[in-house]
Amino acid sequence: MEYENKLELEQYFKDEINRCAKAEEEAILEEVKEIRAKALEEIEKEAQRNAQLVLDQEKSEIASDMAIEKSRVSVDTTRRLIAKREAYAQAVFKAVKAKLIAFTEGNEYADYLQKKAAQLASKMRTEDGIFYVREVDLKLGDALKKGYGLKCAVKASDDIEIGGFRFAQTAKGIEVDETFDSALNDQREWFFDHSGMIIS
Repeated sequence: MEYENKLELEQYFKDEINRCAKAEEEAILEEVKEIRAKALEEIEKEAQRNAQLVLDQEKSEIASDMAIEKSRVSVDTTRRLIAKREAYAQAVFKAVKAKLIAFTEGNEYADYLQKKAAQLASKMRTEDGIFYVREVDLKLGDALKKGYGLKCAVKASDDIEIGGFRFAQTAKGIEVDETFDSALNDQREWFFDHSGMIIS
């Protein structure tokens, strides 16, 4: 699968995340509904039994106990849901990361890098830049240089884990991040802001 530009890659991330997250979100919401309904039913049954046996003063104490119990159940439920949301998010991003790594191991990855370098060259038109890549991607340096078409170098960077490249031309203060690592991190932030998995 080739990605023509960063927008297509970002759209792929969004679609994959939304697909995985939607099913998990519905399961969480259904579980929340069942937990709350069961908790309310149990609290109401206990309150009715006690209300028949006590005076008005004791009824007031029962009401207070109900409020405390509801609060405790709500806190416990919220903690469980937060933990589940984190687990689901981790699973989604682990799957996306695995797909990206698989892509970097495929035949289309060199073509992808070359096209991204060519797109960069059409915007930058600057020589003496440096492409930073994973150590394992140094072998694809010729594809980057061919795509860029201008004098440049390719060096390894320890902070790129998944793939892609970061381009820098320090004399002109230029730095462009086309790493999959950054794209995935951006999508993680987007996911938590827009997934609908808000727990209140």
